Amino acid sequence: MNTDTGFPSEPGSETFLTEGGIETELMYKWGFELPHFAAFPLLEVPKAVDVMRDIYRRCLDVAAAQGLSAMITGLDYRASPDWGALLGYSPQGLADANHQAIEFLRDVGRNMRGTSKPLWWAVSSGRGVTPIS
Repeated sequence: MNTDTGFPSEPGSETFLTEGGIETELMYKWGFELPHFAAFPLLEVPKAVDVMRDIYRRCLDVAAAQGLSAMITGLDYRASPDWGALLGYSPQGLADANHQAIEFLRDVGRNMRGTSKPLWWAVSSGRGVTPIS
């Protein structure tokens, strides 16, 4: 089995710019509601899709301008079966949402301008619900 992903394995061999805090920006700058802090349902809201595309595009433009590789993460932080059920998603609906989130990232990264540096994206498929005692 080939396990080589092409991802740099030597520490310091590649510098990445990563995005982060998209949920916070969506809530506090743009006013979108994120039930259970889940961003993936916003893929069904055209205005939110435009805003998210712009957030990622700005990150990728900075990476390109600085000659950096980029890593963007998905909107799937809460897209696990536990959280999906809390949000009213069926197993198939959640699978569809995860595929939609991945395709969204691919679409955003398709036109990373002005660089030959790689673009990586990561998906987390969410964390399970952990009760706080």
